[in-house]
Amino acid sequence: MNTDELLPEVLAAAAEAFGRPVDADDNFFSLGGDSLAMVELITALEHRLARWAGDEAAAVIDDEAVISAASFADLASELAARIPAAPHGRDRA
Repeated sequence: MNTDELLPEVLAAAAEAFGRPVDADDNFFSLGGDSLAMVELITALEHRLARWAGDEAAAVIDDEAVISAASFADLASELAARIPAAPHGRDRA
């Protein structure tokens, strides 16, 4: 899993959480992110990443990753590093 593959998923999940389009260089907190948005973002990411990380998606995504990311691009990079290349033989299609 690489950042380029994951970034569209992160941006789509963030758009769901904020109810509007977001950019790769946007920051969760600068968009007004709060605890509700955090839960919505993590839930959306877990759903979207399940095809790569399977049932372990919840273990890949945590609030610390969101809090420490300077941007959604940074979040995608961090999550990409946490997801195994070919978990459980899953096909991304």
